[in-house]
Amino acid sequence: MIADLLIGLAKANVAAAAAVLLALALRRPMRAAFGARAAYALWLAPPAAGLAVLLAHPARETAISPIILTATTMTEALVAQAPRAAPDLAVPLLALWLLGVALAAGFVLLRQAAFVAAMGRLEPLPAGAFRAEHAGVGPAVVGVLRPKIVAPADFDVRFEARERALILAHEGAHLKGGDTAINAAACALQCLCWFNPLIHLGVRALRVDQELACDAAVIGRFPGQRRLYAELLLKTQMVTHPLPLGCHWPAGSEHPLKERIVMLKGPMPGRMRRAAGLAAVTLVSLGGAAAAWAAQPIAGFGPGAAQRAEALAQLAAHPTYSCDPELERKGIGCKIIPLSPWVAVPTAADVARAYPPQAREAGQAAQVQVACKTTPKGMLEDCQALDTQVRSPNGQAVSEATKAAFGKAALQLTRYYQERQPGPPNPAREGMASFRIAIGEFGPGVPTSKGLPTPPQSRPQAQAGAPPVIRQPDWINKPTGADIARLYPPEAVKQHFEGRSTLACGVDKDGRLTGCVAQGIMTFGAPDAIREDFRKATLELAGLFRMRPQTVDGMPTANGRVIIPIRWMLPVDPAAKARLDALTG
Repeated sequence: MIADLLIGLAKANVAAAAAVLLALALRRPMRAAFGARAAYALWLAPPAAGLAVLLAHPARETAISPIILTATTMTEALVAQAPRAAPDLAVPLLALWLLGVALAAGFVLLRQAAFVAAMGRLEPLPAGAFRAEHAGVGPAVVGVLRPKIVAPADFDVRFEARERALILAHEGAHLKGGDTAINAAACALQCLCWFNPLIHLGVRALRVDQELACDAAVIGRFPGQRRLYAELLLKTQMVTHPLPLGCHWPAGSEHPLKERIVMLKGPMPGRMRRAAGLAAVTLVSLGGAAAAWAAQPIAGFGPGAAQRAEALAQLAAHPTYSCDPELERKGIGCKIIPLSPWVAVPTAADVARAYPPQAREAGQAAQVQVACKTTPKGMLEDCQALDTQVRSPNGQAVSEATKAAFGKAALQLTRYYQERQPGPPNPAREGMASFRIAIGEFGPGVPTSKGLPTPPQSRPQAQAGAPPVIRQPDWINKPTGADIARLYPPEAVKQHFEGRSTLACGVDKDGRLTGCVAQGIMTFGAPDAIREDFRKATLELAGLFRMRPQTVDGMPTANGRVIIPIRWMLPVDPAAKARLDALTG
C-alpha cells in the first residue's frame, strides 16, 4: 500500500508538471487572444492532469503469477540460505515525504500567523471591509473559509476616494472569483509536492495571472480609470508582510509590474472572445487530463502483458507455460517460463479441428497415450496410439469405433509437437516420447455439443457471480523444501518420473485454501498409479498454503479463488538425489 501511494504521488507529479509546462507555454498567447481571465483559467489543467492520472483503467481479470514448487530448487542440499532481500525503501521515502509536507505546512502556517498578528484588531468599515490596527498589512483579502477585505490603518490617509474605490473593487474581484480558496488549494499542493520545482513555478505564475485577471475585471468596471489604476499600482509597490492564504495587493517582487501595466494598455476582449477563450481552456484542460489518463497502462496490459497473455494462451491449450514470479514481484513484467519438454504444442484450434465430430456431439472426451520417435530437431515421427481412455456423459458405453477415432485424432495432433532440446541438435540422438494427449475436457465436466470447452483456468473474463481471481496474494506460509521432498511420490522418485499439476482452490476469511482440486496432472509416460500419487501430493500441498486477508494491492482475499501451477522435478545433483530417495523411502 505504501509503495502504491508513492507511485501514485510520483505519477501525479509527473502529469501535473507536464501540464504546468503546457500552461506556461500557452498563458501569454491565451491572454493576448482571449484576455487575462482565460489565461488564469488555464491553470485548471495541472490539477486536472494530476487527478486524471490516478484514475485507473477498468481492470481485466488475469491469473496470478504462479508459484513454481520444484524438488530441484527446493531440496535442502541445493538451496543455500536465501540472501536477505534488498532493503525496502518505501517506508523511508514515505517518512521523508511526510516530513517535507509537515515542514512546508508549518512554514505556511507561521507566515500566515505572522500576517494575522501584524494586522492587530480589526475595525469594521463601510461596504463590509475592515481596517487593521497597524499600517503595512494591506489592502488584502484574508482568510479561506470566511475571507474578508482588510485595509491598512492609514488607508484613508494614503489613498484618495477614487483610489480606495479601485482598490476595494480589485479585492472584491478576488472575493467574487473565489481566489482565496484557489490560493489555499495551490498552497496545499505546494506542501504535498514540496520536492517538485515545477509545481512551485506554476503556483507563482498562477498568482500573477490571478492578479492580471482581477486587474482586467476592475478595468471592465471602470474603463475610464486606466491611468489612475496604473499610477495606483506604481504607488503601492512596497515590501509587505507575505500572505500565503489570501490575496494581497501585491508587492512588485512577487507580481511583475511591467506585465500588469502593459495589460492595462491593451483593449479588453469582447463577449465572443471571452466565450471562445473559455472553450479553448476547457479543451486544453480536458485534453490534458484525457492524455494523462490514456497514458496509464491498462490493468493486465502493463509491463510484460503481451508475454503474460501468450503464457495464458499456451496454458489454455497445454498447461505448461508460466511467468517468472521474481520478475513480476520486481515490476519488470513477464518472462515466459516453459515448464514443458515441448517448445511447440497444438493450439485449441488444432484440437478443435481434430476432434471427432460425432464424439463432440455426444459430449465425449478422451486421453490418448501415444509413443513416438523423436528426430534430432525434436519433431515426432512413427507415432502409435497405445491406450485410449474415453469419458462419456452419465457413464454411457463407448464403442471401439469412438476409441479408434480419438486415437486417429491424437496421431494427427502429434505433428504439432516439437520437443525441447537440452543443447544443440545431435544427429546421433535417439529417443522415444511417451505422453498423453487430451481431446476435450477430460475431467469432472465434459464438453457439450456446443463445441470445444475452454479450461476454467484459462478464461480471461470471470462469469457473472464467480468468485474473483486473486492476482497478487501476500503469502504468510508456503511449502518448504522439506515439505516438497517429503510429499514427492516415492514410486515416482524410484522410476525417475517428474510431473506438473495445477492446484485450484477457494480462499476463506483466514487466508487458507479451501475446496481444492488438483487439475492438469501431467507425467509424460508414467502409469496411472503414479499420476494419482502426484494428484494426491498436490492436494496435500494445499494445507501448507496460507495468505494474508488482503492482497499486495490491498484487495480482500476472502471468498476469492487462486490457481497455483506446480512443477514436480527431480534434483540433478547425485547427493541431493540420494537424500530425496531417503526421505521418500
